[in-house]
Amino acid sequence: MGRTGRLYNFKMEGNTESLRIVSECGELMNRDELRDYGDLMYLTEKKKYSVCKDGRIKESKIGKERVEAVPQKDGIVKPVTFDEYLNLFIPLESDKVSEETFFRYDYKEPGCSYQKELEYSYRKAFLPDSIDCDCMPRNSIWSPKYRLESEKYITVFFENFCDYPKGPSPFFTDRVIATYSKDGRLIDIRDIARYGDYWEPQIDDSSTLSSITVRQGFIDEKTLNQPVKSVKVVVSRHGVMPDGKIHSETVETYQTTDRWDEKKNQIVF
Repeated sequence: MGRTGRLYNFKMEGNTESLRIVSECGELMNRDELRDYGDLMYLTEKKKYSVCKDGRIKESKIGKERVEAVPQKDGIVKPVTFDEYLNLFIPLESDKVSEETFFRYDYKEPGCSYQKELEYSYRKAFLPDSIDCDCMPRNSIWSPKYRLESEKYITVFFENFCDYPKGPSPFFTDRVIATYSKDGRLIDIRDIARYGDYWEPQIDDSSTLSSITVRQGFIDEKTLNQPVKSVKVVVSRHGVMPDGKIHSETVETYQTTDRWDEKKNQIVF
C-alpha cells in the first residue's frame, strides 16, 4: 500500500467495516533535496484497495500521478533581528587573532569546545548562499564564536564544519571571518583557513584583525598515511580594512614536511 521514511510521503484512510482503504504514496524525486532546506518534492499516486468476498485484495489507481511539495519544518525561515544574531557571539576585548579566536570554551564541561549550531533562519538572513558552495547546505554546520565591534563595522568569527562535501574531498572545517555594518548589512566574508585530513592551517599568534598571517598546509595525498608527510604551504595575509572589506594576499609558497611539536602539542611545518 505504501512506504514510510524520509524518501516517502505516505497517507492512508479507510473503513475497517467495508474493508476499503485509500492510500496516497509519494516517492522523493531528487534525493539530494534531503541535503538541503527547501521543500521536498514527491511524485505521488493515489490508489484504492478493497478486499473481495473470496479474500483477494483488489487494487485500482485513482487519477493521475501528481507532484506534491512538502516543507521541512527546520527549513522554515522565522523572523530574526541583527541584535539577536550578534548575541550568539562572545565579545572580544582586543583585536588579537589566533586559533583560539575560532574556538569557545564556555561549555559546562571545562576544556570542551562550544559547538552550538547557527539556526537556519540566521544563516538565511545574515549569510550568503554562495558561502556554502563546497558543501551540501544541511551538512554545513556554522558555529558562532566571537565578535569584535569597531566604530564603523562589526567583525564576527565562525567555525564552519562540512561533513558532506559536494566534491570528492573528505570532510573539512573552515575558519571564517565576516564583517557587517552597524545596521546588519553584510560587508564581506572570507574563509581564511581549512582543517581536515588533507589540510593543516596555522594562524600566527602575533596576528591582529588588520593583519592575520595564515600558513595553510596542503598535505600530499600520497604521503597521508606516512610518518612524515609532504606538505605544500601557502602563506597568506588577511586584513580587515577601514571600510570593513577583507583584503587577502599570498605572501609565500613553499614545499616542506611536517613534524610534531611536543611543546605546542600540534603539527608544525
